[in-house]
Amino acid sequence: SDKLEDGSSGPSLDDHPILRESTDVFLGELPGMPPLREIYFHIDLFPGAETIAQAPVLDDYPGAL
Repeated sequence: SDKLEDGSSGPSLDDHPILRESTDVFLGELPGMPPLREIYFHIDLFPGAETIAQAPVLDDYPGAL
């Protein structure tokens, strides 16, 4: 197994019994985790619509349930 950034060994097929049963499907060494990436997530309810500034919900508002 390869050395990780912190100097420890990464996982190998021998570490996982289920993976050993299907060695022809997997690489000799697991490649590790993908690099961290920034994720942009946004849902347009109406295409091109601006977001609405909303006041915070007040629990002690008269008539609140």
